[in-house]
Amino acid sequence: MTISRQGAHKLATEANKSGATVLGGLLSKEDGRYLINKTDLTVLLESLVDQNVLFFVGAVSEEQRELSRTCLTCGNEYTGDQCPRCARVRDRLRRG
Repeated sequence: MTISRQGAHKLATEANKSGATVLGGLLSKEDGRYLINKTDLTVLLESLVDQNVLFFVGAVSEEQRELSRTCLTCGNEYTGDQCPRCARVRDRLRRG
């Protein structure tokens, strides 16, 4: 099952904010080793031995369609360059 690029980006952003190691890119196999953008997963996993871990893996959709965005200020979902809800509020506040 694949997840959307937007969904993957949200998960990665939150994981990174929490201090987790985040890898993204093409998964490949060379000489029996699994790599993500030339990062050897075995080396990464060996550094985590004897630690309690969560491991998330998902294939990211390659679709290049216009996806809705989530406004970081108000949480509204929108498409385009800016959140229309926040744009209206900014305009209203500027006019007084």
